[in-house]
Amino acid sequence: MVERSLFKIALRRCNHVKSAAAAYLGMNRNTFQRKMAKLGLDELKD
Repeated sequence: MVERSLFKIALRRCNHVKSAAAAYLGMNRNTFQRKMAKLGLDELKD
């Protein structure tokens, strides 16, 4: 639940640029993408 919120915040802050959101959270873009899919956020559009 907390991780999902952090990902949403990072994506909003970085205008939904995944590589920038990953850097903001201090992780690799591929790791970020994999965790997004695991959390069900890969189709997030808001």
